[in-house]
Amino acid sequence: MKQTSRALSVILSLVFFLSLGFTPQQMIRATEAPTGDKVELIVHYQPAAEDEAYSWKLWIWGEGLPGAVYEFDSEDRFGPMVTLQLPAEWGKIGVIARGDEGSREWAKQTMDLFPTIKDGKAEIWLRGVEKQIYYEEPAAAPAQAPTEVTLKVHYIRYSDQDYELWNIWTWVGDQDGQRIDFTEQDENGPVAVIKHSDAAGIESVGFIVRKSEDGNDWAAKNTSADVIVSNLAEGEQEIWIAENDPTLYFSYDEIPEVILNVSMLDERTAEVKLTSAVTPAEAAQLQVTGAVVEAVELKTSEAVLDNLLLVRFSEAVEPSQDLTFVLEGFGKYELLQRLEWLHSKAFNDLYYFDGELGALYTAQSTTLRLWAPTAERVELIRYEQAGDGSLAPVETRSMTAGEKGTWESVLTGDRHGTIYNYKLYFADGTTTESVDPYARAVTVNGLHSVVFDLAQAEPEGWRAQPNAEAIHNTDAIIYEAHIRDLTIAPDNGIEHKGKFLGLAEPGTATDAGTVSGLDYIKSLGVTHVQLLPIYDFKSVDEAGPLGFGKAYNWGYDPQNYNVPEGSYSTDPSDPAARILELKQMIQTLHNEGLYVIMDVVYNHVFDVTTSPFNLTVPGYYFRYDAKGALYNGTGVGNETASEQPMFRKYMIDSLKYWAQEYDLDGFRFDLMGIHDTETMNLVEQELRSINPGIILLGEGWQMGNHADGVTPSDQYHADRLPGYAFFNDSLRDLLKGSVFDKADRGWISGVKNTELAWDIFSNITGAQTVRNYLNPGQSVVYNEAHDNLTLWDKLLNTNPADSEELLIKRHTLATSIQMLSNGMTFVHAGQEFLRTKGGDHNSYISPDSVNFLDYDRSAEYPEAFAYFKAMLELRKSEPLFRLNNYEEINKAYALAEDQQGDLLHYTISDPASGQLKYIVVLNADTEAKTVTIPQGSYVAIVASGSVETDEAKAPRVDDKTTYEVAPLSASVLMVSKPVAPAPTAADPAATTVPASTSESSAADNANDANNADDANDAGNADDASNAGNNGLRNALIGIGLVTALGLIVSFTQKQRFPFLDEGDNKKPKTKK
Repeated sequence: MKQTSRALSVILSLVFFLSLGFTPQQMIRATEAPTGDKVELIVHYQPAAEDEAYSWKLWIWGEGLPGAVYEFDSEDRFGPMVTLQLPAEWGKIGVIARGDEGSREWAKQTMDLFPTIKDGKAEIWLRGVEKQIYYEEPAAAPAQAPTEVTLKVHYIRYSDQDYELWNIWTWVGDQDGQRIDFTEQDENGPVAVIKHSDAAGIESVGFIVRKSEDGNDWAAKNTSADVIVSNLAEGEQEIWIAENDPTLYFSYDEIPEVILNVSMLDERTAEVKLTSAVTPAEAAQLQVTGAVVEAVELKTSEAVLDNLLLVRFSEAVEPSQDLTFVLEGFGKYELLQRLEWLHSKAFNDLYYFDGELGALYTAQSTTLRLWAPTAERVELIRYEQAGDGSLAPVETRSMTAGEKGTWESVLTGDRHGTIYNYKLYFADGTTTESVDPYARAVTVNGLHSVVFDLAQAEPEGWRAQPNAEAIHNTDAIIYEAHIRDLTIAPDNGIEHKGKFLGLAEPGTATDAGTVSGLDYIKSLGVTHVQLLPIYDFKSVDEAGPLGFGKAYNWGYDPQNYNVPEGSYSTDPSDPAARILELKQMIQTLHNEGLYVIMDVVYNHVFDVTTSPFNLTVPGYYFRYDAKGALYNGTGVGNETASEQPMFRKYMIDSLKYWAQEYDLDGFRFDLMGIHDTETMNLVEQELRSINPGIILLGEGWQMGNHADGVTPSDQYHADRLPGYAFFNDSLRDLLKGSVFDKADRGWISGVKNTELAWDIFSNITGAQTVRNYLNPGQSVVYNEAHDNLTLWDKLLNTNPADSEELLIKRHTLATSIQMLSNGMTFVHAGQEFLRTKGGDHNSYISPDSVNFLDYDRSAEYPEAFAYFKAMLELRKSEPLFRLNNYEEINKAYALAEDQQGDLLHYTISDPASGQLKYIVVLNADTEAKTVTIPQGSYVAIVASGSVETDEAKAPRVDDKTTYEVAPLSASVLMVSKPVAPAPTAADPAATTVPASTSESSAADNANDANNADDANDAGNADDASNAGNNGLRNALIGIGLVTALGLIVSFTQKQRFPFLDEGDNKKPKTKK
């Protein structure tokens, strides 16, 4: 997901001010500063030597105001400089030095910087993209940064002086973050001491002041921005942090007085809280914009000084009226009641509409219906194509106000193909033009809506498809892939490169003769194909060049949710092409026995300013903080508010449309933790009414700014979402190390840890002690995904001295564990042939040369490829490897007693009879290991990096009490009938009694063995069963003793980014 450019955040701020009633003319711009008191800001800048080719300029904004570009107009010995006179009423001023490269704005930039203004003036020096402000010309950078630093951090909370749950999360460089508590106290508040060391030198320290509650270490943050301390030449620094203030202060006296909070006590009274007390005369100077003040007084009437003021208004204030409070010496405070009103129960009760929206087509007429309750009037604009291909408006008609804030217009006759948009007029004088939020067809690049008869875009036999047979979560094997990755390579033999139709071509092969595309996926034996976003996304120009290396994005930047992506069609300018061709692809996959899952991204939009949501009902569909700034729990500038009834309805309507119209078999929810559980449970209910066997899975990372009483859909609330599976980062990180530290090792890469091994066993048995799942089907078992390094690239970083042979063994061991784990199996495309992206951990916008699927690599690593497919087939053939309830698992699985830090040994028995079926040994050591086994007859169906399920061909293990497991490998021993001794020539039975039936399946032979025809077999089976039961008891005791420690180990894996996991460009800018 994913573009996080500064330009996006700038545009986001613009739409917010439009929503508040500012016209573009009212917005403060660099060339149109208002008159009045000024602040002088002098900025000196020195680009780094390697960045001198960039065009450097400044981006400056006032507190809560949109920013503007300021050019440097002179130069001194330090570098470019500019002297600016800025309005004093701007309050806190933000500065960014930005470098443009040709037409590419924001190619480089500093972080947000907030200079300290003293006596109406500030002169600052900025250097490169360093994360600090210099208040005098800096000397040349020191040759060596300090290797040890100490920060003394003072924290000031004016609002409640309650510091009990507050602490600091801090990090340096690539090191993992750590928690630091406030352990000291001064006269103004608590003090924390942060210490870091790094032999490579420390140039900066990052930290966040946060509030931690039970079960949620990130219950609140002091500010959304990270605090970065860079001036560390002396190795120590003392700093002050104030409540809700991103500025770094270097003394207590620098902290300004502010209006902390304003709240309406009733419709005619507001309470104002200041950081310090004032006199009645000073309080009387308070000014309010947006309402007429009758009186201002101290809340404690008999007091001489008070920091609480009561403001009485002459008339009742409308609940949607924004108010601005200004008091000399304390700055200004904006009470954004309009946003509160839009997100109130009263507003939603008044305007919630449960009918159909969008273009309601019939051959006789089309009704266009839009929900826009805050608009004063709405017009329908009809467009037609001119001779040069451009679109021009040909008709404008007023729409009629309907019930519950809706607007309607009826077009008579057959209007299939009609191009239209809406124009909305708001009370503050602003106007917007918007695509229909419910549009199901659009023009090129999604800029105009199209009325469309969906029956005209159906492949032959489309509606005749039978409903797919339901499949349980633990039986699913999902293959995650991207349309371009699968089809774009020049030599893959696919005709429709980078297109939906490319995945519908049978019989394709690479120039080297390797099977490719559709046939390749089918040959793997997977059950589901999960496609990265196939809805209309913003980041690719559909009208531009789309060939190899010309246009790439994962697509986690939604534009029109109910429309297929045009760049994947053969003609993006034809609204029908993308609809028809996507259906043709889905139909083909279904005909080949493959289910199709769609990756959906309802948690954020690409650009709030151009989103139909905000153009039609500004401020409603997104979450905002108390100051009216967009919350950014997704890491890409905004987060949607699924708890808002009309957005909840939108999600449900949209998903039902995709499930019904495109016959999809499942949905993967990006950043599902942003959404609330009530919405997601309603989504499941509606989708299962369409397709009872639909697969639902999501990223349950702990994230989002949820209102009080709203339960997030994260993995810690999995028990409230029984119909969903969650990506299990526990097993992923236990096996290979943290995905956020490329050098961090896991079990398969060399970490020897008994508790870690036991945690892996818990994940193998459905993750029942490491996650709050209701059943194994809620655990998505995966080793890699489109985010982060591929497993192969990760191993290259964690084990750089290993030979290729050793790396392959580690990789296939991870595959073994994945295929033997109870849960939903998830495979990233190319994992089967050791896929590499050249070390690119976030290839969302990297070129095709990085992302394309190299089918020929399966021939370069034939053993690893064959092993993957064989393990997949083994999993499909044996239900005991994919049980779907914990009761059966706990009866069947038992740890043996010879566990080691790099060895995991367990048995699997029939949960009904208790008879031993399998012995599994996982060896993560580079040396062979010997384990004790019950004496009996077995066949090694998995051993030494090979799989053989034919009992007649598999190596036998007879009458042994020990078994040697090869280095870095998995062994699976299946209980077997003993081999009868070879008969002599005189034995009349020599030609009538076969020793084994090679045609029988491994499972059949195992069942035959369990019949225990003779006493010896029966004794062996009983011994094995008892061993299994004893092992189960020992396992339960062991798990009970290490559960707490195991949870801590799992938890530690997440500490670096505890609330925001894998990416799609949804990662924080710094380690949290």
